[in-house]
Amino acid sequence: LVGAIITLLAPLQLSVWVRTQHPTVHRTIGRTLVFLAIPTALGGFGYIFLKGTVGGLAMDIAFASYGALLLLGVIQTIRFARAKNITRHNRWAMRFFFLIIGSWLYRVHYGLWFAIIGETGHSQTFDGAFDAFQNWAFFIPYLLILEAYYTRRDGPFWVRNR
Repeated sequence: LVGAIITLLAPLQLSVWVRTQHPTVHRTIGRTLVFLAIPTALGGFGYIFLKGTVGGLAMDIAFASYGALLLLGVIQTIRFARAKNITRHNRWAMRFFFLIIGSWLYRVHYGLWFAIIGETGHSQTFDGAFDAFQNWAFFIPYLLILEAYYTRRDGPFWVRNR
């Protein structure tokens, strides 16, 4: 339920109309996303630590990395908003956005794969070739594309973040 709420609210944050015409709504949605994302990530860590994922150690590592990046995105988004550094807040908010929708993208990737390829590369224990790829593919490529966009637009991060 929390994941569904997060996935539905996150795109509203990208709306220029909401940000400019209704900044209180933007802040409220942002705070709600933060309020929901932190326990979701921490709960995921707890689950991985106590039970492990269905895909074993490889999936444990990937999903824990995803959770760590989600927490980093939350922290940095809040940090730069409070510092009124809107440029850096926006960049981190976009990273946070792609991490928020990661669980949805994970399911979309599987849906597309099954529709086009079938179950080749997938196993019931999520340790097939496609499963191993998918452990990282639902979040890393999107973050890399976003960084490439920022680098093309603003220069490399070590220059633009000063």
